[in-house]
Amino acid sequence: ANMSKYTGLFFCKECGRAMNKYFSKPKKDGTKYIHFKCGTYSRLGKDMCTIHSIKESELDEIILAEIRTEIKSALDMKSCEYIKNKSISKLKCGYEKQALSVKNQIEVNENKRKNMLKFLSEGTINAEDFKVFDTENQAEKEKLINRLKALDEKLNSEKQQADELNKWINNLLVYKDIDEINREVLVNLVDKIYISENRSTGSKEIEIIFKFKS
Repeated sequence: ANMSKYTGLFFCKECGRAMNKYFSKPKKDGTKYIHFKCGTYSRLGKDMCTIHSIKESELDEIILAEIRTEIKSALDMKSCEYIKNKSISKLKCGYEKQALSVKNQIEVNENKRKNMLKFLSEGTINAEDFKVFDTENQAEKEKLINRLKALDEKLNSEKQQADELNKWINNLLVYKDIDEINREVLVNLVDKIYISENRSTGSKEIEIIFKFKS
C-alpha cells in the first residue's frame, strides 16, 4: 500500500501536489527505507517540478524537533497564565467599561427624544423642528448601537482566539513525553506540512502548519 503516516498532510510547496511515498532499493541485508517524492515530478518529470526527495526518517526528526519546541513553549507557565488569566479578564473588563459608557449614551439619546416629544405635545416646538431633531437623534443612536455591536464582536473574536490557543496548549501537553512520530500525533497536531526546494542549489526547507495555532 502507498499509504503512510503522512498521507493527506505532506505537500510540495512549489506545485501543491501531495508528496508520494516510495521504498528504496533493498540493501544487501534486505532492508529498505521510505522516502518521498513530489507527485508532479513523479508523474510529469523534472520540467514540471523538482523531485523534493526526503527520507521519512529525516522528516520524522524535523517534525519531532518542531513539536518539542512547541511543547517547551506551551510549558512556559508565564505564557499559560497570561493566556488563561490575564488576557481575557483584562479585555472583558475594558469591554464592560466601554459598553457601559455606550449604553449610558443610548439612554441619554432616548431620554432626549422623550423630552422632545413632550415639547411637541405641549406646543413648545413645531412638527418640523421635531422632525429635524429626530432625524439627527436617530442617526446618533444607530452609531451608538453599531459601536456596541463592534465591541461585542471584538470581545468574541479575542475570546475565540484565546480558546483556540488554550486548545492548542492542551493538545500539545498530551504529547509532552513524545519520543517518536506516528499517525495519531500528526493527525492531532498538524494541519499541513510543505517541502520547498531550490532548483539551483537543491536545498530544501520544511514548513509545518500546526492545528489550532494562529
